Amino acid sequence: MKIKSKIVISLTLSVLMIFMCLSSASATESDWQNLTPDVLESGLSGTVHNCSPLTVTNGSVAAYPSCTITCNSGYTLSGSSCVASSSSSSASSSGSSAYVAPSLPSTTLSGESVTINYAEEATLTKTFSDNSKIVIEIPICTVEVETTFDVEQKSLVNYETPVATVGAILVGNTVFEITAVDAENMAVTSFYRAITITITIPDLPEDTSNLGLYYYNNGTDSWGLIPGTQFDTVTGQVTFTTDHFTKFAVFEITGTPYFLSVDLSLKGVGTIAENALVKTSESPAVYLIENSKRRLITSAEIFLAKGYKWGDILVVSQAEMDNYAIGTAVTIDEVIEPVGTLSDGMLVRKQGTYGVYLIHNNEKRPIKSAEIFLGRGYKWGDVVDIEQSVLDLYTLGEDVAISEDITTQLQTITINTSRLRVRSLAGLEGDIITLVLKGQIYSVLAEQNGWYQINYESGKTGWVMGIYAILNDSSVTGLESSITINTPRLRVRNLASLEGKIIAIVLEGQEYSALSQQDGWYKINYESGKTGWVMGMYVIKQ
Repeated sequence: MKIKSKIVISLTLSVLMIFMCLSSASATESDWQNLTPDVLESGLSGTVHNCSPLTVTNGSVAAYPSCTITCNSGYTLSGSSCVASSSSSSASSSGSSAYVAPSLPSTTLSGESVTINYAEEATLTKTFSDNSKIVIEIPICTVEVETTFDVEQKSLVNYETPVATVGAILVGNTVFEITAVDAENMAVTSFYRAITITITIPDLPEDTSNLGLYYYNNGTDSWGLIPGTQFDTVTGQVTFTTDHFTKFAVFEITGTPYFLSVDLSLKGVGTIAENALVKTSESPAVYLIENSKRRLITSAEIFLAKGYKWGDILVVSQAEMDNYAIGTAVTIDEVIEPVGTLSDGMLVRKQGTYGVYLIHNNEKRPIKSAEIFLGRGYKWGDVVDIEQSVLDLYTLGEDVAISEDITTQLQTITINTSRLRVRSLAGLEGDIITLVLKGQIYSVLAEQNGWYQINYESGKTGWVMGIYAILNDSSVTGLESSITINTPRLRVRNLASLEGKIIAIVLEGQEYSALSQQDGWYKINYESGKTGWVMGMYVIKQ
């Protein structure tokens, strides 16, 4: 009988905890007290105050925090209920009050990394080598599932650095990245409670009038101010509340504007190929590299539904991964278009077959006869054998005609070191198959991870490291190539490099003719009679 009672009590408390967590999470007026607009995206902050049970028959419940039950005259408190008094005691009973509703059972945890469930609260404390410190106070009912919280100290990567014209100075020279993941290592992005965070930064400036605590917004690629942050110059503590995790940093800047823009031209300067699947050795999380961002694949179901193979995942360093901003997670129903990597004007055929195609404007155009092939001045030694999977990345275009005006020109490179190794793969793990010499010029057949594929001998191809070659100017004529801007705002410069002066801004979706190409930049006519250069990684070539 006692065991059965304990089971009933345990189940009752479990149901009560779930009810209290869920009901308070909905932020109804009956559950929340002292709600005021704050810095949270939800617009809510404060403390939950509950009495349990919320009501009682034949009695009343005192307001929080006493939660004392008082029974009406003629009733006696029994457990958490008011029951009719027995005849022997009713004469002396004018109501009773003894029961105090139990507070929500909880476990308080602490450490440098903590794992909690909905009925637990925790304090995460971590001190770093530069004597900076972070304390994260996670209240009860913050999460719905078991969640692990952690924090890392990181440097400010290039694409997240506020532009020089803003004049923002990173205080403490450090960024704090706070993460929360569930039992399957998937990111937990929503919390039911405001989380209080205190960062201690040595040598915090005494004048706090121009200090701001900012969070990195991955959706807009900018830093957003968290108003209401408290700065204590005596202790060096910076305290704020939030209901979502990302990277946080303190910047000193005149006026503490609400947003700090970053230099989009520096985003995604890593060497990972487009549409590659990557992970680090420290984490099982797998990302898709797309449009210079890393997109999390949140489950094995989505991974396999996309037709991906586990063997295709590349392991990269954390430093290389950090070169890519975090994009939206991959969803199971979206269509991810493959991206070809062959150069315009390249002659290709599937391995083991004789059909030759001309790659032009991201299409594969069949060359139906040897007469057309030779009549256009093509050479059999320039035909490159490729895998069917690569050929399938290109839409089938019209047949090439012998008299058609196609004057495309492959990009070329000039070897810029005395002797350069040619390898079988686009990486140092590739076998050395030959050497090329300084000053020699080769057509670029493909580009991958900072390596160029060249046709070093008739019908023979290999890869050379791009840093030891100069990409030559390549004019685009005949069937003129065009580009579409693929980022919200893109700078136009007077030179084909970041050293060039900014002369204009072009916007996403705008289309321009590519007058020439040089070192990964396109020359465009952005205004009548005015030309400039845009960085190729932020455009789509038509």
